[in-house]
Amino acid sequence: MDCLQYVGKRHLTTSIHFDLFFISLDEDKTPGSLGFKKVKLIPDGAAEFTRGMGFSCVWDSERGFGERSWRYSMLVNDMKIEKIFTEKPLTQNDPEDPFEHTSAETMLAYLKTAK
Repeated sequence: MDCLQYVGKRHLTTSIHFDLFFISLDEDKTPGSLGFKKVKLIPDGAAEFTRGMGFSCVWDSERGFGERSWRYSMLVNDMKIEKIFTEKPLTQNDPEDPFEHTSAETMLAYLKTAK
């Protein structure tokens, strides 16, 4: 899954509360179509947000995808980026599709330890 964004709102309790946003460059990929519930969609069909974040990559020769977003997850608190996890440095036409550092488990582990 490309571009899962984790936007957290922490409260002064023992539990963690967060809103989950999904940013997609593919109009046919929506949280519902991928089996997610209670996820807010932010469409980015023109890749403006993705380019602005510096995560635009092209996989045309490797996979025939064209412009996509490099995989990352991000914690935003009060409109400020608090933490961002990315895969290895962004590579155009990367033969691999890395998914080691941007998983939900990585973000949830961070949220549990963040002060």
